[in-house]
Amino acid sequence: MVLLALSLLLGTPHAASGGMTQQLQASPELVWLGLDFSRVRIFTEERFDDPEKRVYWDPAAGSSIGDTVTHFKTPEEAWDRLVADWNLIASETQIEPLERALQREITTDLPTPSGQTQRKGDVFFESVYEAKNTPVELNQAAIQDMVKKYRIKSKNGIGLVFVMDRFSQPDKEACMWPTYIDLAKKTVIQTERICEKPSGSGYRNYWLGEIGTYVKDVTKAIKKSEF
Repeated sequence: MVLLALSLLLGTPHAASGGMTQQLQASPELVWLGLDFSRVRIFTEERFDDPEKRVYWDPAAGSSIGDTVTHFKTPEEAWDRLVADWNLIASETQIEPLERALQREITTDLPTPSGQTQRKGDVFFESVYEAKNTPVELNQAAIQDMVKKYRIKSKNGIGLVFVMDRFSQPDKEACMWPTYIDLAKKTVIQTERICEKPSGSGYRNYWLGEIGTYVKDVTKAIKKSEF
């Protein structure tokens, strides 16, 4: 994971000339843009016979992955609550380690409690039985299009957003695109898809573990001046 995190940052033209650490430290502003769930796909083992009345169970709480502990009355209720909570938890836990490593302040720019997420249409809970072998839809071009539409107050510096790709309960896999943005131009500096096996207690923490792992590896690399 460390090598992957390093390669993600080292892959930028700016990093090649002076190191990503120096670029981040010299940036006029560093901005946390939160988590973007606009295009995420969340696959579960539930069979949703009636999508309008389905109850979304928590598959990660309790003693085993199959325990059903937390449930919501509607998919919309589950979606709104989870996305807001995921952004809140990530903001509260992941900014400080980066600030300590870089020895500078990171400001927060989230237009709503759901971060940059601008959901359209149905929520993204899907039965794996209804969507087998669903191809990966996100790529670097798609993420650049998403970034161009972000509502960002900050006009200078570098922004960091995690574009969430998919959570798959059956595959025990979480995928995302850590993305660094030139805020003045609203262009992507670097983005790359990474996947991890989720871990943690409770549905929210279970799927957020991947972000913590990435931030931990990046902060270690910063402190060692390895990029």
